[in-house]
Amino acid sequence: MLIGVTGGTGFVGRTLVEHLIARGQQVRVLARPTSVTRLADLPIEIITGDLTERAAVERTVAGCEQVYHMASLVQLWARDDRLFEEINVTGTQIVLDVAAASGVGRVVYTSSVRTLGPTDGRIADETYRSPVRYLSSGYDRTKRAAEALVREATMRGLDAVIVSPSNIYGPPQTEGRIARLLQRIARGKTVPLVGWGTTSENYVYIEDVIAGHLLAAERGRAGETYILGGENCVFTALVAQAANVVGQPPRMLPCPLTFLATLAVLQESIATVRHSQPALTRLWVDAFRHNWTYTSAKAERELGYHPRSLCDGLTTYWDWLKQFV
Repeated sequence: MLIGVTGGTGFVGRTLVEHLIARGQQVRVLARPTSVTRLADLPIEIITGDLTERAAVERTVAGCEQVYHMASLVQLWARDDRLFEEINVTGTQIVLDVAAASGVGRVVYTSSVRTLGPTDGRIADETYRSPVRYLSSGYDRTKRAAEALVREATMRGLDAVIVSPSNIYGPPQTEGRIARLLQRIARGKTVPLVGWGTTSENYVYIEDVIAGHLLAAERGRAGETYILGGENCVFTALVAQAANVVGQPPRMLPCPLTFLATLAVLQESIATVRHSQPALTRLWVDAFRHNWTYTSAKAERELGYHPRSLCDGLTTYWDWLKQFV
């Protein structure tokens, strides 16, 4: 089977490509010229181009039985919010149109639980939608808009499913949020408790997310969305579990949101002048005013999805990550 992948150079995309190769599949990846070297060691076909270039998408999709559309602009801040619209919405529409015209058997669209919004007071499933005003970034809003495009395409006959991972952690990521937490504890550094560390979020191990993608391609119902999550956990409890895995007591420092919001304004101003990404954004800070908790019961029931516990995931991750400490 020939399978097309957009976003195959990213953390999740590269891992998916490796799993497809291990299954004996032929893989073709759309990659920007600046990202091609990230795939040079893999036995795949690479189409050089941009997601918004229809001709490049057509070359990627041609002859494919399945397409995993994973490419998107994943960040909380941009000097121009139109970038989110161009890549996450327009790019998705191009992929859907080309897939439909090419007769692709199935499209798996990678979204995010962020499109559901904050879930204060509930454990949300796929039917939940917070008001748009509570979506904390251009990424969240445009990914929700892209989901709507996928559902519209299925009503016109395209066989497509949506998967929505939560906070993903695991190899080969060495700079992600969970990686930094484990490393800070191991090095005896202070762990900042944003907003006193009382926010609850959902965390999922990378291998479980990949398994969920493959299951969605095989068993998912067209037009349906499947949350690919793991375990909901308050941040202070996450720190405690991470410390137990590392084998060192954590040093924690509460960081009030009002202070961080002021610092974020300064960071964004500097980033605007320097044309860089801010280390801290107001939208990132605002996210910690809410809980983001979800259930994967639908994926477990319909796909046979079985994510591991947070303790098991952290243990496996640390066994790999500690070589970099």
